[in-house]
Amino acid sequence: MEITEKARASAGQSMSKRTAAGIAAAVAGAAAVYYVLMTASPGEQGYLYRLMSPVVCAVLLVAEDLFERTGALRISDGTAALMRLFAALCIIGGRAFAFYSRVPFYDKMLHTLSGILFTLTGAETARRSRGSSAFSAAMTGVMLSLSVGYVWELFEFAGDALFGLDSQRWSVGLLGYVPDLGAWLVSDPRGHAIIDTMEDMFVCLAGSVAGAVCAYVSARRSAI
Repeated sequence: MEITEKARASAGQSMSKRTAAGIAAAVAGAAAVYYVLMTASPGEQGYLYRLMSPVVCAVLLVAEDLFERTGALRISDGTAALMRLFAALCIIGGRAFAFYSRVPFYDKMLHTLSGILFTLTGAETARRSRGSSAFSAAMTGVMLSLSVGYVWELFEFAGDALFGLDSQRWSVGLLGYVPDLGAWLVSDPRGHAIIDTMEDMFVCLAGSVAGAVCAYVSARRSAI
């Protein structure tokens, strides 16, 4: 009886947290749509993508919830809350409110945070679902984090190529077009986009290492 009551209480708390997260996401999405409609014009570069960003965020939140319900993700409430906040900061804050171009180092901050969060997600899931050792769980988290970072860079490239965005900041290095040469002058022969991508991957790696240390220490303490 006592176990049943605890399970019901836990389920109730989980439902309340999901409801609160859903309301917060709906409010943030509505604010983002309003902001885009009021500040951007339909002919502006990336307008449709910015307008649809709350929908993308909602899809990611629903996917995260489904993964938790099916047991594919087994993470703490704190990590789950941070993951939802991270999705909102990336998609709604970065795209709809254009924080990527308005807030210095916003992109690098989120890539670092992604390294920490996805490492914790992978480590916690490995510990809870497979009973992995502290070290093995931490390494699993790092591999997940770096894989997500890689896929995200593909996502940014696709957005730039298909929607005319500047997620990888390729336009920053363009100095001008030379008609006689049929080529663009650039500030760096390597191209600014590849430099931005590599910097993103490096800070993601740094965040992954930090997340692995946190996951390892936490697992070791819980085992004592």
